[in-house]
Amino acid sequence: MDYSTKMTNIFVLHLTSKCPYNCPICFANEEYGNITEEFLEEIICFAKKLKVSYFNFSGGEPLVHPQLEKLINITVNNGIAVNLVTSGYGLSEVKLSSIINAGISRIFVSLNGSTELINSVSRDGYKTSAKSLELISRIAPEKSAINFCVGSENIGDFISVSNMARKLNIPMICVLLRKKNKNGLHSAKISNALLLKLALDIKREADKGLIVAIDPCFTELSTLLENTNAVTLPREWQGCRPGINRITFYPNKTFSMCPHLSNKYPCNQLVEFISKTTINGIVHKTRLCLI
Repeated sequence: MDYSTKMTNIFVLHLTSKCPYNCPICFANEEYGNITEEFLEEIICFAKKLKVSYFNFSGGEPLVHPQLEKLINITVNNGIAVNLVTSGYGLSEVKLSSIINAGISRIFVSLNGSTELINSVSRDGYKTSAKSLELISRIAPEKSAINFCVGSENIGDFISVSNMARKLNIPMICVLLRKKNKNGLHSAKISNALLLKLALDIKREADKGLIVAIDPCFTELSTLLENTNAVTLPREWQGCRPGINRITFYPNKTFSMCPHLSNKYPCNQLVEFISKTTINGIVHKTRLCLI
C-alpha cells in the first residue's frame, strides 16, 4: 500500500492519563498509565509512513510525564514538530526552559473562561492556567496559545478571553469542540443562537489580527466562519474525517480515528484501518462524528 496517498494531518498522543485535577469534561482514565519511549518510537514509524509532520502531546496532564522532555526531543529529532496541550500544572520557569530547549513548537494552555467562576464549570485549575500563560508570554510569547473548549456556559466569554490573550501578547486561540466526559456524555449543548454569536465574536477578533483556529470537527462553527479571517479548513475537509484529519493514541497502546470518537482499537490494527479509510468509505459514513 502507498501510505503517501493518505492525508492525516496530525497525531494526537495522550502521553499520560494521570492528572492532579478532576475536570468535569475530562475523559482521562487513570488505568491507562504513561506512553513509553518504546511506544513513541512505534508511533513515529507510523507517522513517517503517513508523512505526518505534527504531534500534539496531550493527556491527562503531559507535564506530569517523567520523560516529557526526552519524548519531545526524540520526536523533534525525527523531523516531527511537537505541540503541547496542558493545564499548566507544574510549569515553572525552569520547566518551561527545559521544554523549549527540547524543541517544543507551541504550548496550548487550556483555559475555558476569563474568570475562575466561568472556567470552573468545565475545568479545574484556573489560577494555575492563568499564571502559566503569563509565564509563557513573558519568556516565549511566540510559542503560546489558548485552548478554548466551548460549552453553553462560556460561549459568551470569548471576547474576554481574547482580551486576555491580547494583553499577554498571546497570538492564538484554538476553539475546540467539547469531547465526551468519563461517562461518555456530552455536556453544555450549544444552541444555534449562541453558536452564531460565537461566530460573530470570532470574526471580530480575527479581523483585529488574533489568530483564531477552529477545531476541524467543529463543523457547525467552521461553516459559519467560511470566508473570514478565522483559520478553518475548506468545507470539503471539515468534519471528523476519521484517520484523515487526526489519529489519537493512548498509553495502553490503543488508538482512535478521531479524538471525539470513543471506540479504541489495538495499535496493531492501525495499518488495516488506514488501508480502509477512504473519502468514500469510513470517512464519509462518520463525517460528523457527534451527530
